[in-house]
Amino acid sequence: MQAVISSFIFAMLGFYGKYHIEHFATHLKRNIFEDFNAICPNQINFKKLQNNTTFVNKRMKFFVFFEIIITAIPFIFYHQNQEVWFILALLVYLSFLDIHYLLTDIRAIIIILTCSLFHLINNSVLEIDLYLMSTFISIIFIIINSFYEQIFRKTLIGQGDLLLLTALSPLLSFDNFILLILISCIIGIAIYIILRVKLGNNITKIAFIPSISLALAILFITIL
Repeated sequence: MQAVISSFIFAMLGFYGKYHIEHFATHLKRNIFEDFNAICPNQINFKKLQNNTTFVNKRMKFFVFFEIIITAIPFIFYHQNQEVWFILALLVYLSFLDIHYLLTDIRAIIIILTCSLFHLINNSVLEIDLYLMSTFISIIFIIINSFYEQIFRKTLIGQGDLLLLTALSPLLSFDNFILLILISCIIGIAIYIILRVKLGNNITKIAFIPSISLALAILFITIL
């Protein structure tokens, strides 16, 4: 019964996720406008900002597939608790957002981090230091990636992807966290090769959050 109710709630939230994905560019430009206007009042109006950018809203693709996935989560992962279901549902949303815009939503990542910490505390893990080690490693990755970006003007991996890994790290022990990264990279490389064969040299970047999400789902099904 709990799975049925959660599945219905996720289905309803899916429509909100669709709306937010299709209006993500507007929301982001609105936030940028408000921040800029707070520093330099009355320098630019929002309509002018809208017209002078190529970053536009996109119609969501594969919405039916999106709904099927999030509504199936409570049934596929019936052995997990509700915070894990909610994390996986948010990962589906972030995956589709990344596919459409190659960007992420920091608010969703903060919610995932909160749920991950709640899951860690609620399960009273005795070897909590092994789980916190995963968080420490992910923070080290963020620092290294920031230095690399400053020195070489290139990114090894998107900061949003690293922040998501940090948010997920309390869910996993150190060994499983490294396994998550390894599986994510394997999936990401496979997706890149497929897209490169299909699109040729037109592909320069890929959405990595779907790889992370699929890797975590695999871990929950097989190990966790």
